[in-house]
Amino acid sequence: MNDNMVDGGRTLTCSAGKALAEIFDRKTMPAAELFRQAEFLALRLRGCDEYSMCLRLEFYEAGQRERGADPTMYALFGLLPGVETTVYFDLRWLDGQTLFAPRTPGRLKMTIFGKPLRKADVSSIVLSSDASCDGRRLKVWPVQWADVIAHADPPVHALIDEMGQWKPRQWPGKTTNRAACDEALHRLAEPMPSGAGGMAGLPALLNRDSYGGCQDVHAEATGWFRVWREPGDDGRFWLLDPDGNAFISVGADCVNPGIDTRVDPVLPWVDRHVRELVDAARRNERIGDPDFSIRSAPNTYCGFECSYDYAMANLRHAFGASAWDAWKRIVLRHFHDWGMNTIGNWSDHELMRTAGIPYVLPADTLREYPRTKTMVFRDFPDVFSTEYERNADVYAQGLKDWRDDRNMIGYFMRNEPNWAFVYDLNLAEEMLANPERLASKEALVAWLVDRYHGDAQAWKQAWRIPDDSGIECFEDLIACPRYRCVRQMSGSMHDLRDFSILMIDRYVRIPAEALRRVDPHHLNLGMRYAYITDPTLLAGSDCYDVFSINSYQMTCYHQVDELGKTLNMPVMVGEFHHGALDRGLNAHGIRGVRTQEDRGKAYRYYVEQALRSRYFVGAHYFQYNDQSALGRFDGENYQIGLVDVCSQEYPEMAQAMRRCHVGMYDVAMGRKPPYDACPEEVAPIHY
Repeated sequence: MNDNMVDGGRTLTCSAGKALAEIFDRKTMPAAELFRQAEFLALRLRGCDEYSMCLRLEFYEAGQRERGADPTMYALFGLLPGVETTVYFDLRWLDGQTLFAPRTPGRLKMTIFGKPLRKADVSSIVLSSDASCDGRRLKVWPVQWADVIAHADPPVHALIDEMGQWKPRQWPGKTTNRAACDEALHRLAEPMPSGAGGMAGLPALLNRDSYGGCQDVHAEATGWFRVWREPGDDGRFWLLDPDGNAFISVGADCVNPGIDTRVDPVLPWVDRHVRELVDAARRNERIGDPDFSIRSAPNTYCGFECSYDYAMANLRHAFGASAWDAWKRIVLRHFHDWGMNTIGNWSDHELMRTAGIPYVLPADTLREYPRTKTMVFRDFPDVFSTEYERNADVYAQGLKDWRDDRNMIGYFMRNEPNWAFVYDLNLAEEMLANPERLASKEALVAWLVDRYHGDAQAWKQAWRIPDDSGIECFEDLIACPRYRCVRQMSGSMHDLRDFSILMIDRYVRIPAEALRRVDPHHLNLGMRYAYITDPTLLAGSDCYDVFSINSYQMTCYHQVDELGKTLNMPVMVGEFHHGALDRGLNAHGIRGVRTQEDRGKAYRYYVEQALRSRYFVGAHYFQYNDQSALGRFDGENYQIGLVDVCSQEYPEMAQAMRRCHVGMYDVAMGRKPPYDACPEEVAPIHY
């Protein structure tokens, strides 16, 4: 790490994954009292090159750094290139209840990983670089401790043009001006040939039915999508479409007319038109632009939140009042050309109902996944309460209007629960640290009484409960909060993990049974866990027809095959993607490759390698649109789309997807070898 001092700040040359600056050290720095009293840690930073930066703020307990151990908690966050930003960390987030930090001025997404940590236990805080930072430069100013988020007023400097494209760079295929954008959109929206609606017009795909299924494999038709396994212990799992033909689900998530730019944190860098809209809204003037939205948000740093949808504005400029209809024709053209047969999660409902293309539905967007007034940990509810059962019934009612649609493959119960992001999470241990009165605590006590036949002494001996703990009977365990119970009672681990499994099982089973009562026909596609942080996440899997996982890898084959074997059930990938920096935006997403051509190779390698597994029944690419160059609602700004902000496809991706989907059933049936040219992966910029 090299540095030089200019105007109070140091310009550092980063090394991949290395410490950049010591923010706080309880033993050697005089800031201990400031840290104890402050509400926020404030870091003034600026990335000095042309791409976004990904940094880590790491919180260590005593001895962890000396042992080379990972920090108890760390925050991963992004910075726009060339933009001076004060990054705030609210020290209340140390309680572990926050996964995605609210936006603050200038900062992109911040995700907080790890386990709860008390202020008094923080020994040191370190700013570190991500692997993607190797050789890149960062300017850092001295740390500040703050009671409030200061209102900065940086100079106005537009970083995106009127169409939402990144201004500082040029690339092949960049739309040159508004007239060129309109012309290209009109070409895409030309009516398709007669009879090409739904999946009937898929080009060059032989022996497909009206759903996109393959007639080479057929079983009894039930009129609904279902799961079927070929005879024999090693038979392949298939989805069958309503006509009884084999169906491998390939599609895209977030098929919507556009994607919002969250404006309030990045206001100095949007185009002039949007800044004028914000100014007018602040003066309480009537706003006539349908692609702009603003709402009061008293708990945010500026008191309001606003967004602007550049992609939809581009469509509206080209087509006026018929913009949505034109967009639908564009989507159908793309899906037919690419050979996709599924509209994925979080897509436009009207498109799903009218496109004639099979789709999946996120049930938690119809009605909120059941919560309770008092939660156990993050978004994990009090699952032993009657309130949870009542709210599960309300949640399930969301399916009523969809249960008769035969184009619907099935529903995901929810997506990436926040509580499930913690590795080695022991939910029951976190529950005991919660000071609230919970029905699940009472259930734990009753369960322990039953397990130990009412013998408190046998239980205390098994848990190795210290004599000075104040615990004499089972009920004493929940008389007050027990922080890090396993550390204090080392024998408690096994019982608490077993009870955690019971909690997760109820978390799944109660709403799954409610959904089945409302909709007995469609497939339960599971939870779409972000990743399997602990085997306890598999509890309740017998409630699903298909297990789902969001698998951001170069190949999901090993993960899918292992889960399929463990659970003896089919597996669907809810999300995957690969981004590159040669065109458009300045961050990769979760997986990175070098070029758009490599993105196409990565797509084909991912899907065709997965087809080797007899448990694999589909994968949905995240996502249809590129994200906003200045950040969507949470600050992600990834070059991961199949189309850019002007609805233009990436030709290399389109060609690779088409080749993949034409031959995918032959690969699944072993008649054709899978594509095996894995592109070079690069350290991705993602947060």
